[in-house]
Amino acid sequence: MIQEPTSIQLLDAAVEQERETLGRPEPAVALASLLARWLLVRSDNPHIDVVGLFAQAHAYVANSNRPPSRDYTAASNLSQATQEPRQVESKASQPG
Repeated sequence: MIQEPTSIQLLDAAVEQERETLGRPEPAVALASLLARWLLVRSDNPHIDVVGLFAQAHAYVANSNRPPSRDYTAASNLSQATQEPRQVESKASQPG
């Protein structure tokens, strides 16, 4: 029986792929790039949601001896993040 990869294994694989794409920067740089792209595709307010995301991550690290809260809400609605990605239009494709 093949075991499903854990969320950490999936994240490690995604970060490693991002590092390859970016020319092998430090893992934190690749993770930041990956998270930024994810927010741009999944969030209606990525500039606000990134603050909530990092505040939650900071709180988790600060309280690492306790399980993470499942009651996370960002300044805007990140619960929509599990929906299908929306198309991001580049400024070059807009008439003007």
